[in-house]
Amino acid sequence: MSNKQDIINDIKKFDAISAVKETVGGKLLLNSLQKDVISCIDELSSKYKTATHIEMIALVAKLSERLTMLRVLNRSSKLKKLAKEELDFLTKENIE
Repeated sequence: MSNKQDIINDIKKFDAISAVKETVGGKLLLNSLQKDVISCIDELSSKYKTATHIEMIALVAKLSERLTMLRVLNRSSKLKKLAKEELDFLTKENIE
């Protein structure tokens, strides 16, 4: 598959994610993820002295997963724009 086709596929993915983010359900999801992140941070800060190693790993993994989902949703519009710019550049330069 060509580089242009990869970028076109990325644009479609970023567009779909952006569309989800703009729906009522997407906004609820963002709000819920933000609350989960705050909750994880609160739990980490209150339990760091007494939690077991396994409990700390679980909390950090939960926090990491929520932050990753937030990043994907929040950055989708920017990444779509950057991908479009890259595609425009490749098209102008006639690069495969």
